[in-house]
Amino acid sequence: MSIYKAIDHAVNILFQKSAGKKIAIYPFGEIGIKAKEILNWRYGWKESLIVDNALSTVNPKIFSFEQVNNPSEYIWLLATINTNVHNEILYSIKDLVPAEQIVDIYAYLYKDKRGQSRCYSKEYRLLSKIGEPGRNNDFCREFLELIEKKKNERRIISVAEIGVDIGATAVEVCKRLQQKDTYYAFDFDYIVEDLLYDLKRVPGICCNLVGKGNSSRYYDSYGWSLSELLFEMRNNNENGMFDIVYLDGSHSFIHDGLTCCLLKELIKPEGYLVFDDVFWTYEKSPSSNPNVNPKMKELFTDEQLCDCQVQRVLNAFMITDKRFKEICMSSSLNPERVVYRKCNIATDQ
Repeated sequence: MSIYKAIDHAVNILFQKSAGKKIAIYPFGEIGIKAKEILNWRYGWKESLIVDNALSTVNPKIFSFEQVNNPSEYIWLLATINTNVHNEILYSIKDLVPAEQIVDIYAYLYKDKRGQSRCYSKEYRLLSKIGEPGRNNDFCREFLELIEKKKNERRIISVAEIGVDIGATAVEVCKRLQQKDTYYAFDFDYIVEDLLYDLKRVPGICCNLVGKGNSSRYYDSYGWSLSELLFEMRNNNENGMFDIVYLDGSHSFIHDGLTCCLLKELIKPEGYLVFDDVFWTYEKSPSSNPNVNPKMKELFTDEQLCDCQVQRVLNAFMITDKRFKEICMSSSLNPERVVYRKCNIATDQ
């Protein structure tokens, strides 16, 4: 189920349950804003309360959860798809509000078209980790929307994901691709091997699967694999190889700077580059900060640990390249993901 459909479905359920009850939306980020729009404009219904612990400190019309008197008087729309935020909110509310008065967008999103859970059994090497606490269970909405856009144009497409983690995005991507489409996975070789093993066993996945794994040696990376593809593309006199690429790799300038330069050549005209974690830093990472992982102090200077290195890549290689145009796919003023479209000289002039 797409994110929009999950929100719409949840709001529909909320509307059905809300007779005689007041409605509260919690929290009020991008998903909450979209849910409010659907509730107000499509159903003509007005929420009674907007709850967001962070925004309550700057907006007097928004409340923190602690400020809500008698929370059981409301039907609650939990409006987040971020796993960590979702789990924290659900834990804080479930003992104070009856389960039948909670409508959870996250729960609908993580079910397939038959209403079954998106969790995978232990026979899957990598995908079985989806849904585990502390894992990055979210998928890249922008990547999926761009794929759906290309497929709506009835195109055969080739897409790539760089940094597949536990496969939460990969499996949703491949469900949207068709038999002649191709999905490329870039990561450490053992992760790529497990991912492709799993994807071949997921019912309904029929696209071509190509794995490009690299070793764990520090100076080896997906950049090397991409350079090989670049040489192959040139030998075949092709003007681009990928329609959409999602870069969620090491987040280091030394690796992703090179990768960005390679991808700019590998992306087709009218193709898209999606950059993740633009404002991510090693210093603030729960798993990579030097207090948890002292080795980071040996690999990076203090300035590099505190720097948003993906943003540095964009500033160095993207913002002045007239072949690429940044497109807006988020209502946030500072989105964590930034998307660029490669211009088609023949049609964009």
